[in-house]
Amino acid sequence: MSNKIREKSHFINAVGRLLPAVALILTAAILACAPALTAQDTPPAPTIQYTPFEGIIQGANCVHNKTGCPESPSDAHIAAEHDFVLLLPDGDHYFLLNLDRAIKAKYITMPVRVVGKIQGHGIWVHTLEVKKSDKYKQVWSFEEQQRIYEEEQKIYRGGN
Repeated sequence: MSNKIREKSHFINAVGRLLPAVALILTAAILACAPALTAQDTPPAPTIQYTPFEGIIQGANCVHNKTGCPESPSDAHIAAEHDFVLLLPDGDHYFLLNLDRAIKAKYITMPVRVVGKIQGHGIWVHTLEVKKSDKYKQVWSFEEQQRIYEEEQKIYRGGN
């Protein structure tokens, strides 16, 4: 083997042995810089703007058809209602998209404040408050429902 070929072979072997170390150093340098780059380049998460709506919860069928609506939470007409809406004082109404039917039925005909985000002809509810003695009291929130759901999932999966 000629000297030139032997020299090139030694050089290639030396580079081959150094390559993993160089790759490791470059990876460490990139990872060390990543948090700084991420913190500078990432815009803050947008805050969701929720809107409060005051009205009463009423049966969707009776509001749409302008027929006799339930007059109290114990009214038998509630069983005939498949869903409920938030009826505003001006006559507009919105479906409460993520509220369970049982919660809506529980507070039917009561003055409520729904804080949420309009989606079409519905509201994605963030909180539900009921008015009692001229004050609103929160009776449901999306975060609380999520917390309960996550706890139940842990139990079903055998975790703590």
